Amino acid sequence: MEYQITHIDVNSKFESCFTERATELFELSGMFISQRQEVLNFRYRKSLPNYKSDWHVAGDPTFIVVQSGCIEIELRNGQKKQFCAGEAFVAADYLPKNIMFSEQHGHRARVIGNDEFVAIHFKLSLKNEG
Repeated sequence: MEYQITHIDVNSKFESCFTERATELFELSGMFISQRQEVLNFRYRKSLPNYKSDWHVAGDPTFIVVQSGCIEIELRNGQKKQFCAGEAFVAADYLPKNIMFSEQHGHRARVIGNDEFVAIHFKLSLKNEG
């Protein structure tokens, strides 16, 4: 059994892209669970219904669990995905130190609907150094 999750990654040109990754789940006392994974810290997040971010990269790989509301992530190529209460995704797009942020990089986010967006951000590892 597997757990599928959407990642915001980068391609070979460091352009943000969506990928789907599977994590294997193992049976344990009647449930299916993954291997233990390290988390460095976590933060609580709330964004109001009119929230819109500018273009950016995550930098730090972050597992985001949506508790309420919905957010739409848009890539520079026009692709969009929505994540709503009960869903999760990983924001892990980054730029190495030798590449300057430009209009080909990153993603942006906006809260959709009239509900406040509430989530927990789990930092998975140190900043990508590339």
